[in-house]
Amino acid sequence: MEFWSTLWAVVFVLCLLLFAVVAVYVSVGALGDIRALFRKMGRREEGS
Repeated sequence: MEFWSTLWAVVFVLCLLLFAVVAVYVSVGALGDIRALFRKMGRREEGS
């Protein structure tokens, strides 16, 4: 029975780590998109 407890604990920790990595990756990508949006908006205002 201890094997299954250990197995599911390891699976749970791996899933948490994977979730954290994906969350950071998505956040960094979104930050880049937001910066690009503000740059584009700034250029549009200068051109008008």
